[in-house]
Amino acid sequence: MNSPGRGQPPAGQQPWSEGATPGRIGQVLSAPAAQQETQPVLAPAPAAPPAEQESKPQAEQNPEKQRAATPAAIGEVRARPEQTALASAAPLPPVPGPGDGGEPPRPEHEPEAWRSRRHRRLSRLRIGRHLAPAAALDQLQLTATSFGVALGRDQSGAPVPVTLFRPRPVRAVVLGDLWAAQLVAFRALGFGARVVVLTARPAQWQHLGQWATGRGDRVAVVEPGTPVDSVASPDAPVLRVADLAPGQQPQSADLSGWQTELSVIRGLAPDTMALVHEADLLLAQRLAAQEVATLAAWRGLEQHACHAVQMLHDDMLAVLSGTEVGYVWTDPTSTEISALGRPGRH
Repeated sequence: MNSPGRGQPPAGQQPWSEGATPGRIGQVLSAPAAQQETQPVLAPAPAAPPAEQESKPQAEQNPEKQRAATPAAIGEVRARPEQTALASAAPLPPVPGPGDGGEPPRPEHEPEAWRSRRHRRLSRLRIGRHLAPAAALDQLQLTATSFGVALGRDQSGAPVPVTLFRPRPVRAVVLGDLWAAQLVAFRALGFGARVVVLTARPAQWQHLGQWATGRGDRVAVVEPGTPVDSVASPDAPVLRVADLAPGQQPQSADLSGWQTELSVIRGLAPDTMALVHEADLLLAQRLAAQEVATLAAWRGLEQHACHAVQMLHDDMLAVLSGTEVGYVWTDPTSTEISALGRPGRH
């Protein structure tokens, strides 16, 4: 009979791993899955050798010694092979630490979930009616001391305020028709200003005060050369309108703070160019080519501004303040059109 080769177990015995004992069988079976794939499946435990059989009756006589001699790993030997393979094939993943890039640690005190709360019903507002005497209503007014008089809108639709009243005297010029000057005066009245008109045609100005304010003391119409003593304040500025007839020489007036002089010039002439040159604010309607050439020589207009002033619509104004030039759509309301007429340079 051939002797078993080196490393081969004797016939009739199972292949135990080298150095393995019955007490370490559970350790052998709990090896990694990669090693179990190359090992044969264990068969049921072989019969005990004769030496063990002889000592069996002695162990049965003393059951306490039998329980003490039974290794703890025998339970692992009798475990099902599929359970042991599953436990070895799917080991638990390591718990990531703070620096392993895993889930960040949760805070010790997590916020409580939102819960709805019932509130008491609010009582209905009781507005009622509020009566005020006429003297109190007269004190309700808007002023243009901080943001300017709204002259119109620009091309993008944004409002264009004009700083018509300042702590120092302001000299402004309307280069165009009477309609533009009356529109500026009407909107200045809406901001709490008082208007003094010096004109040789009072019939065209008499209705403005009563129609705009319903009172006769907000607008004063006098002939040119009449001395006018008016006190101005930030809450009640004064607008002096000098309606100059063609060929009429302008008269200089002594102004104080919060007073503005608005000169109405229907056409450019040599005697009025000094007013145009010294004006802090120039409002111009559509001009002819000859007027634009004269204005450009005195105000230093650029070529594109000279072309734009000749293409203004009837309800548009060119606003010149220093070297800046802007264009405003006045957008007159139906009430303004009914009192002042259609916009344009007549």
